[in-house]
Amino acid sequence: MNRTTRVKLAVDALMLAGILLAMANKLTENRIHELIGAVMVGLFIVHNALNRQWHASLRQRWQSNRGRFDIVVNILLTLAIGILIGSSIMLSRSIFAVVAGEGNLTLRQIHSTAAQWFLILMAVHLGVQLARMAALLRKMIPLPHRYRVPGPVRMLVPAAILGYGIKASFDRDICSKLFMIYSFDFWDFEQSSAGFFVNYLAIIGVYAVITSTALKALSSGTTVRQEQRAGTSGTGGRRPWHLVTTGLRTSNKPPSPEGNDRERTPCACHSPH
Repeated sequence: MNRTTRVKLAVDALMLAGILLAMANKLTENRIHELIGAVMVGLFIVHNALNRQWHASLRQRWQSNRGRFDIVVNILLTLAIGILIGSSIMLSRSIFAVVAGEGNLTLRQIHSTAAQWFLILMAVHLGVQLARMAALLRKMIPLPHRYRVPGPVRMLVPAAILGYGIKASFDRDICSKLFMIYSFDFWDFEQSSAGFFVNYLAIIGVYAVITSTALKALSSGTTVRQEQRAGTSGTGGRRPWHLVTTGLRTSNKPPSPEGNDRERTPCACHSPH
């Protein structure tokens, strides 16, 4: 794994930690909360600079369903970040207090709602890249064969994330917060600060797992349809016999010399007298 890839993973991990700390604004002081937000903006800029090749390939990505989905998610994520930045400056009491406005309850609610959407969209964005990031982590931390977890056990991990993440979503009343419906939000950090972070990690995990699973299913269905269209094209809707018997899409076997001789045998009408 090259140095750039390691830096990308480190920046992504810092962004994940930053959003969790930013959500725990009742645990931190206001100045620290605003400082975390400013660092998150810087990490967002660095993240886009490190992944600038993604922006250069937008036209190619738009040709596939997965690519279009990824582009739309990134546009919405950027919009959420823009709303967060604007509302943060207007509500600032520390870092941007000089240019901040008076602030009101509606503006605070907009800021909170944008933060919830940023959390969910970031989880969806993570789900789009989940398979690739998992492969990179396996390369970074290779395990000997005797320590590898069996397939059935590995399936329990996403199932556990789904179950706990769905429960945490209802406990934190995420749906009400996404649509600016008032809900009493309280967490006793004096008793369990770790529980707060575990809940939000599970919420991020459930949306990432759902997104990754849905994209895999969509990709598999698209591949099957493409193979079916390729197998029946030019045959009047009937699958060619050699595809049925061998299961191969095309035959890469070169023609036999005998076949070439038969093809090159001149017709009787053109035989020399």
